[in-house]
Amino acid sequence: MNKYLVTLLALLCLPLSSMAYSLGWRNTQNGDVYLYTLTDAQISSVRFHQRIPFDWKVIGQGDFNGDQQQDIIWYHPATGKVY
Repeated sequence: MNKYLVTLLALLCLPLSSMAYSLGWRNTQNGDVYLYTLTDAQISSVRFHQRIPFDWKVIGQGDFNGDQQQDIIWYHPATGKVY
């Protein structure tokens, strides 16, 4: 299997402004999540976010705490935990 295979986390397409977005990518081999910032359809930065175990699933995104930043909601089906 290709060690560079990644999955776009569709719910992680987070608008930063009218011209900038952050896209989340998760490595399907180890769970590493990277955030790519796109400005005017060009990659302007890439940063490692953290390794998320595969039993956690993205279930939503939005500004849940009112800080004008997009938040990601993770869910662990076996335990019912939400982060």
